[in-house]
Amino acid sequence: MRTPRLALLVLLALCPLPLAAQDAPAPDKPKEESPAEKAARLAASETEVRGALESVLSPDVVERGRALERILAKRSELKELPIEDLLTKVRESGLTASDRFIAVLAGEILAELDPHGTVAWIKANALAPNMGPLARGMALAVLSEIPVEESVKTLCSFAAEGTEETRCQALIGLQKLRSPESYTTLAACLSAQEQNVKDNAAIALGKLGDPRAIPALLGRLEDATGDHPCFASWALQQFDDPRIFPAVAAGLKSDSGEPGDAKARLIEASARPEHRDQLHGILKQSRSLKFRYAAARALGRLSAEDEDSQKLLLAGLVKGTDVRLRWACFFGLARSGAKLVGPRIVEELKGALNARSDDQHAVLRMLAFLAGDLSLPEAAPILLNAARLHKNELTWRICAVNFFKCDAPEAHRKLKDDFDAASDPRTIERLSGIMARSTRVEEFRYLINQFRRFREGSAEAVAVELAVEQMTGHFFGPDYGLWRKWFEKNPDFFAPRVYRIDRRKWQSEFTQKDREFRQTEETERAVQLGLAWLARHQNLQGALDPNKFFDRCVHQPSCVKEGSRHMLDKIGTTSLAALAFLGGGYSPHAGKYKEPLARLLTYIEARQTADGNYTTTDRFQGYQRPIAIYALAEAFNITGDFRYERSLDRGISFLTEIQNEKGGWHYQADSRETDTSCMSWVLLGLGVAHKSGFPVRESVFEGCRLIMETCSTRPTVEREEYLDLDPAYSYDVGKDFRGEFQTGYQSTVHENATTSFGLMARMFLGYRRSHPFCIGSGNFILNRCMEEIPKGNVWAKYVSKNRFPSYAWYYGTLAMHQMGGHFFRRWNEVIKELLPNIQLVKGCDAGAWPVLNYDFVAGKAYSTAMGVLTLETYYRYKPFCEEGEPVEEPPPGGAGK
Repeated sequence: MRTPRLALLVLLALCPLPLAAQDAPAPDKPKEESPAEKAARLAASETEVRGALESVLSPDVVERGRALERILAKRSELKELPIEDLLTKVRESGLTASDRFIAVLAGEILAELDPHGTVAWIKANALAPNMGPLARGMALAVLSEIPVEESVKTLCSFAAEGTEETRCQALIGLQKLRSPESYTTLAACLSAQEQNVKDNAAIALGKLGDPRAIPALLGRLEDATGDHPCFASWALQQFDDPRIFPAVAAGLKSDSGEPGDAKARLIEASARPEHRDQLHGILKQSRSLKFRYAAARALGRLSAEDEDSQKLLLAGLVKGTDVRLRWACFFGLARSGAKLVGPRIVEELKGALNARSDDQHAVLRMLAFLAGDLSLPEAAPILLNAARLHKNELTWRICAVNFFKCDAPEAHRKLKDDFDAASDPRTIERLSGIMARSTRVEEFRYLINQFRRFREGSAEAVAVELAVEQMTGHFFGPDYGLWRKWFEKNPDFFAPRVYRIDRRKWQSEFTQKDREFRQTEETERAVQLGLAWLARHQNLQGALDPNKFFDRCVHQPSCVKEGSRHMLDKIGTTSLAALAFLGGGYSPHAGKYKEPLARLLTYIEARQTADGNYTTTDRFQGYQRPIAIYALAEAFNITGDFRYERSLDRGISFLTEIQNEKGGWHYQADSRETDTSCMSWVLLGLGVAHKSGFPVRESVFEGCRLIMETCSTRPTVEREEYLDLDPAYSYDVGKDFRGEFQTGYQSTVHENATTSFGLMARMFLGYRRSHPFCIGSGNFILNRCMEEIPKGNVWAKYVSKNRFPSYAWYYGTLAMHQMGGHFFRRWNEVIKELLPNIQLVKGCDAGAWPVLNYDFVAGKAYSTAMGVLTLETYYRYKPFCEEGEPVEEPPPGGAGK
């Protein structure tokens, strides 16, 4: 990380892909291939494909999948290869599979080799009435990859009638083929009795995009069965049609429950500029908070040039009686740009300066954000005054952040003048804290000059040192010469950076490292087995159910029924599973796991409510929300697909809205408590979103710092060694430092994995691995939390020393991977042996991880997703010490905003 803001506190300006594509030079004409070169290329491909064919019928799902992937990699050449049994073996591979993703891979190959012949062969041999449901399901999966008319007709016939399982399998195939010929069948399926059939039909109609479906889908919003209105609403959001908003607005009433949420999402998504007057009416008059909330957000999207709408939103922010509606008006106003009400914002900011209650402080922070967004010079003195005087930590920090965003050189100069004139330690501490919120080199230079003014060890010198630490993530001590030397070697430290997740590239790079730092054949096989288990147990809605996953078992014996002890909502395990597929470098658009991943992400989007929440009675919903947003953020970063933008924007807004006055989050949305565990998921999820170009308010990251300051022990006399700045991953930082630092749950007392995610959080917020806190936390983790390899490598009855093993392994591995050197070397020696050896291997359980100790709270679906994520750590996040230059490749498709 270059700064504690990472790029977390810098709004990344990235060019959208269409513009970049227009400006790109024409590609060079490919060199013409000689007959000899072509012959050599085809001979090499033939050797590769023949080698892969030896494993396409392997009973090992990993080997069979890898073999089909190798063949698919040669898809453009397959018809030219003289391999007589290629077609026969690939057909047999797909049709004898037990895992659907294998059949999908085979279908992709068969679509290249002989699409029409394959459809005819499947109809004659694999879809006969005497075939069992598993074989029939695999046949339908193969057809889902063959985009020919007869394939569509066959899938439609099975979608129209049969068992719920078969109908859903056919509908999943039609979702991918998106043929206009399937419309009549899909529309009829919307009226099915089976819940899963209706849900999949709605998804398929949304992906098909045939406007004839709109009236039928609108009618499904009144269906009170399960989550069906969610899926109907998701489908309608895929259309850009002027009929949707009037139809929904005409029937609005103060209803409650899922149908109301489904309609509210459409109010926001489908409104057009000509609907602004109706939106004004909903915002002012509707008895339903969810509709008013949606109207406020829709107005923000439509009102960049509409002063009346901006005035209405500002009035709702300042004068609203419901804090949630105030937030909705703020999000709407921020989205509009608010440039037409700039002077009014300054006046309201003056009036909010004397905030006393929590609600008033929230309003002050909202106005500070808007003033910073607009860079209002007139607001700078007000914000500086608020930053100097307010006792509420979150409020004064946010005022300070936005003070520096204002284009006000005179006000910035006054801050330095006030600092020069200050003599009281408490005043100097606050002024140092204000300067620490700057991301500019000017304040950094000013602060390090103060080391020559104050006596070393004095309260004033410590305040300045902590401010410089917050700006840079380094803790060298009050040595002006050392800081100057450091900056001369890091002149681009304060430059913004863009970010791109490229796990395939990182995996390739990391594989070249010394063996003790890289993944092994055993860890990668364990990952693939785990992903196969997750795909195999995905339910017909697309979710991974933590309590009913065993209903999806296809192998014998079936899985041991280790569901969650508490009734957890499906959204959490579904989101963890999506992260596991994304963590392996897979995409919802292509590759081995494209189908299960696409369905997981659609479920996550569909379940989201109008305000960005996930309605559930789950007592642990404080984890569900940020993990869902985490999955969507990674999906956007990897694919550049803007369809995730609306869901991400809603989710980011909601997590910002429910942040409490202590700066954090807990299990319930309205909790006044906070903990480092929920915080860590929020930080990682919103951190990835922000680095992908989505604006995340500074209150999120300032709140995380506040929590860490409360719940972590920190260095007092220890300082960072300059020689530990070596960027080599294998370099051992802190060789001679034996001290320990720890992070607790709601205090400084360590509980299970708290020091691990505290270390990861600090590094995500900017601490470098050479910081004494990081070294001391690493020491604590190795000494207190690291597992032990059993004597004689007898793993059958392994007992973990951690209360929540999956959590401890996941965050411990993430944190130690970032520390590198002996920290990761020692940790990885255990983890690379532990997880593959305790992974289950029999029947349908093959690929899952056992439920140990208190993991019973969340069950096997959770432990398996976490096991996969842990073994993907080698390439899930690039080590911060190897980030290189301050500008990296932008995400595909550009930023979210």
